[in-house]
Amino acid sequence: MAHSSKDPASPSTPLLMNSDAVYAGRSVSDASSLNSEDTHGAHVQMRTESGRDGQVPLTSFIDVSSTSERVNWHNPVRNGRVTTWAKQALRVWDGPHISTYNAKLLSTYGFFVRVGTVFDIRHRWVWIQVLFLLGLMVLAGWYDTSSNPDQNSTWTSELNSASNLLSNLASFLISFYVSVVLTRWWSVREAFGGVQGGIRSLLMLIGAHTNDSEEAIEVRARLRRYCKLIHSLCIKSERGDLDLSELCTYGLIAPSEEPLLTATHQREYLVFTWMARLVAAAADAGLVTQPVASVPLLQTAIMNLRGSVGLTGMFRCSQLPFPYIHLITVIVKTNLLMIALSYGQEAGSFYTQGTYGWLVFVVFRLLLQNFFYQGLLNLHAILSKPWFDHPAHFPRHLWDRGVRADMDEAESFRHTPFDLPRPRAKSD
Repeated sequence: MAHSSKDPASPSTPLLMNSDAVYAGRSVSDASSLNSEDTHGAHVQMRTESGRDGQVPLTSFIDVSSTSERVNWHNPVRNGRVTTWAKQALRVWDGPHISTYNAKLLSTYGFFVRVGTVFDIRHRWVWIQVLFLLGLMVLAGWYDTSSNPDQNSTWTSELNSASNLLSNLASFLISFYVSVVLTRWWSVREAFGGVQGGIRSLLMLIGAHTNDSEEAIEVRARLRRYCKLIHSLCIKSERGDLDLSELCTYGLIAPSEEPLLTATHQREYLVFTWMARLVAAAADAGLVTQPVASVPLLQTAIMNLRGSVGLTGMFRCSQLPFPYIHLITVIVKTNLLMIALSYGQEAGSFYTQGTYGWLVFVVFRLLLQNFFYQGLLNLHAILSKPWFDHPAHFPRHLWDRGVRADMDEAESFRHTPFDLPRPRAKSD
């Protein structure tokens, strides 16, 4: 179905939008490709099959390359090659985000997984930090071997005391730190879930409280388009993406609406105003059944949806307190320095005693603690803004596609499998 060049908002053009959808920058023009198996149904199928032990890979990635081809999430054969579960688990299927994972396999074989974890280290500074700690350990070991026994005893006592103090403090504080980070991440997820739930509630109410006239059909279609637009604008705002050209191309923004949306940074709230005025105008035109009760209900649903969008914006504009994150970072880094000095003293003692095999174990302990502590710090870096392209970020493509498919089906939900009671005739 080709896109019309006419303004979808003009009265001469039917407002019932076609089933074209945008998914990761690609359009789906065939309405048959938007069935439940290819959109949100793929996610349902994936969650259902995740209960079958041994059939689902450790992590399933979103396929954004094809919307007309059903994704088989557990088939080990892809592109003519048979892969093991481990290779399949680490395969990014043309999309960056992990949409689900098998908890049993993860708890069993998670040691071998790197993609999407805090140990997926690609920053140069992390390896510079490792080299610096190793150098500090060697320097402490050299000092331990070159100092006299009296100095060595005092050095060991003071170093162990400081190292134990900082290790206990870092372990205590970082446990609360991880809890705060995960709580904030879940709050962001709940806030956006409120947006999705608010959209579905509004569409349910508008479908139940309007009549079957042609004008009412156009009102419902326009509101569905506005709900799609709100959902897409919300995701774009979270990513700091102000470009509206893609939404205009796929018909979510009418030509007459584009300059109004471009001229303001409060784009979602402008659309909410249009929605509220549209509901009021529909009630004045007699398109809303029992307007005295229905209009306040519809306007309340719009306001609740606006509140959910505002809550997601609040999380976008506010982070965890800077002094708190800075303090945790300084304590963890200082603790790593003290650990390197303490392990250097141990390495010097092993070198003096001639037990060289333990030197390798000391180096391994240093590397292990460095990656664990740094991984806990990386948890905040990954989850603080979960709307981008890290594998552990929200699967926004899948969510957007599922919500749009639900909205395309919303009109069919008005059809009931039973006869509705007829209104009673008014008596004189």
